[in-house]
Amino acid sequence: MAQGICSFCGKTEEHVGVLVAGPGKVAICHECVGLASELVRERATPVGDMVLRNIGVLCTNDRRFPGVTGRVDGGAVAIRDGRILWAGPSERLPQGLSHLPALDCGGRAVIPGFVDAHTHLLFATHRRQDFERRLLGSSDEEIMLAGGGAAAIAGANDKAGLAAIEAAAFERLRSMLATGTTTVEIKSGYGCSATAERNLLEIAASLDRRQPIDIITTLHAGAAGALRHEDGPKAFVEEFIAEILPACAGAAVYCSIGCDDGVFSASEARLVLEEATGRGLRPRVSAGPERAHEAIKLAAIVAASTVDHLLSMTPDDVAVLRDGGQTAVLTPADSFLRRRRPGPGKPLWMAGVPVALATGCNASSSNVLRMPFIVALAVLEMGLTPDQALWSATRGGALAIEELDKGWIGHGADADLVILDADDPAQLAYRPDDPLIWKVFKSGDLVAS
Repeated sequence: MAQGICSFCGKTEEHVGVLVAGPGKVAICHECVGLASELVRERATPVGDMVLRNIGVLCTNDRRFPGVTGRVDGGAVAIRDGRILWAGPSERLPQGLSHLPALDCGGRAVIPGFVDAHTHLLFATHRRQDFERRLLGSSDEEIMLAGGGAAAIAGANDKAGLAAIEAAAFERLRSMLATGTTTVEIKSGYGCSATAERNLLEIAASLDRRQPIDIITTLHAGAAGALRHEDGPKAFVEEFIAEILPACAGAAVYCSIGCDDGVFSASEARLVLEEATGRGLRPRVSAGPERAHEAIKLAAIVAASTVDHLLSMTPDDVAVLRDGGQTAVLTPADSFLRRRRPGPGKPLWMAGVPVALATGCNASSSNVLRMPFIVALAVLEMGLTPDQALWSATRGGALAIEELDKGWIGHGADADLVILDADDPAQLAYRPDDPLIWKVFKSGDLVAS
């Protein structure tokens, strides 16, 4: 045992009790042992170009390898300049890469970073009241008529101010990063005017600069604007086209709107999306709570990239979605917390429709940030296999937002990687309450550990 003063905190043996011998035989008190171990571990993580070795299961989402997730047992991954240089079985690692610094993954599984393709992160306060009303049997329409839902969130944002909205969203992004999310889509929609919507999109741009997660922005024609407009949804649609679109088109990649959702009609949604397309925004459609027929039909007409919030569907709806080339974005936490039947994950997969999983994070109905939990729900509630759920939460999400360098691990892909503290990704569904994230890399940089 060491004697004297702790090399980390400077306290004497008299104050902290017996000291132990730490790395290099320096004296460390028992309170600092954990800190010393953490520092030693982090010093062992290379910075920049490197090779991940001793991977248990490597899920590449690369069709060159077998299975839904392109599984490689005993894999290795080489990173250079923030991108994947090589990935495959460790015994095939090119000799020319053996000089790179190595990170020993200790038999852990490696997967692509999660891509959360549908969120409403820009809210300042929570809406626990809406959750409680649903538990008592209130419908979404009744909650809206009582002053809750999206309109209440928009009103709370007005009172809180832009700084508070950004601060709250920043903390959510930190939590998402720590649990493996490396790319996220963020919608506006709580602003209800050209200035307010532009401000929300500028907050998203600021957040994109301030932290590692890549942010893809969507200008959302939200129910809040329609419900708060003194002349109703039709007048809001006119204002959205005349004022909000011109002010905000340059600050977003996508434009989205609900269809047959009790707020906007299919014809109103089509008008918005066609005007948005003319201004260079890619269209996305959200389905109504009861049926998806009108939303899927509209998505085919306007060549939308996605149909989101899918719930009830007929075989004909599935066929139209498949033939239209849209990605189906499913938000299982939204269904779970509303105590609704989960979305049709299995039928969509069987029909060959690309499926993306997302948190759907918002203040009213899906206050969820962790994509590992979404993967577990997709397996346990929707009937997807663990491999299908993982693909949908990574590559499927990337396809939904058309970020083709993300969501897979192969030459040229972004080096967005998650090392699980588990030997197989199926553990995400088997152990849904365990923190199974060991390290997160964004563009080759260690950003969470």
